[in-house]
Amino acid sequence: MKAQKRFFFSENRLPVSVPFEIGKGDCSSIPPTYSTIYMVDKGPNYIPILNDVLFVDPELTIPFVGKNSKWKIGILIGGGAGAILVYNFEYTIDNSGVITLVSPCIIQGGDSGSVIGETHTACYACMIINVSVPSGTRDITITKSGNAGYAGPSAVICNSGTFIQADLIETISADKTYSFGIDAAVGNGNSNTTITLQVDTETPIVLTHIHETPVVNC
Repeated sequence: MKAQKRFFFSENRLPVSVPFEIGKGDCSSIPPTYSTIYMVDKGPNYIPILNDVLFVDPELTIPFVGKNSKWKIGILIGGGAGAILVYNFEYTIDNSGVITLVSPCIIQGGDSGSVIGETHTACYACMIINVSVPSGTRDITITKSGNAGYAGPSAVICNSGTFIQADLIETISADKTYSFGIDAAVGNGNSNTTITLQVDTETPIVLTHIHETPVVNC
């Protein structure tokens, strides 16, 4: 038997929708303004993906006209006071509101370390970093600062290479990939926690997650 797709409906039989914020921009730019869009509610902490359809009204009747341009998408945090948590992806959207391409934003770090993946949601932030060792060795230091804890590997999607769940100091002699996350609900966004990866004396790579205090886990 062919599986049937399930939809959840409100009392007026329209699909339940969830709001997001969208602004014109890409991985190298910050949108000057944002507006509210909507899509079918697919559960808590859902991040839009390829082939999702976006609308300009909560009734999901008017598609968002994306003009095949690049956009940044996020959610309001801090109780809707205007702060926007922007996902670390670049979205291409067509004139029917369909997401036709999702590209992760890759941010370079120091000479040896480079961020190859970073994700921020309402429940966590996580990062994947590759450290190259063309010759000799590299001294690695990973430290956390703040009240939120390290995320477990099952709590985040950034899980590649060596997953870090505690502060670390080590010396490596070959290329190595590290991943780690910060586990805390954004909530009212009145505090933050950071994880810093330092390679020798190069510019540190820092993951920052804004979250509620006291810390609440999703």
